[in-house]
Amino acid sequence: MKKSLFLFAILLIGVLTISASVEEEIIGKWFVHSMQMEENKQEFDDESTAPWMEFQDENVLLLGEPGRDTKDSGWQYNNELKVLTLDSFGEELEFKVAELTDTKLVLTAGDEVETFMTIVLTRSL
Repeated sequence: MKKSLFLFAILLIGVLTISASVEEEIIGKWFVHSMQMEENKQEFDDESTAPWMEFQDENVLLLGEPGRDTKDSGWQYNNELKVLTLDSFGEELEFKVAELTDTKLVLTAGDEVETFMTIVLTRSL
């Protein structure tokens, strides 16, 4: 029994550590490189014109776009489901983290059959 509890505690610590490290990788400023909704695709190649997201500690998300005021929002990452939830203007949007590297974050939204939206974010353009 003690051995089972010990193994469970180690597993739980491992899962929390993995989740924390993914969140740490997400934290920072990301520029929208491209955004595709169904057949419509927008691409950005200049930081002065691209929308951006800045993931901060304590689940604070700043949303920005040149020429507009920055908006405060929130975010949360579910490591088990690999889902990033953005609280955008009072509406929760769930994105699957399709790819995450030091310089690239790819988010997709949809269901098992179809992807409705893909957002490619990069640390710089």
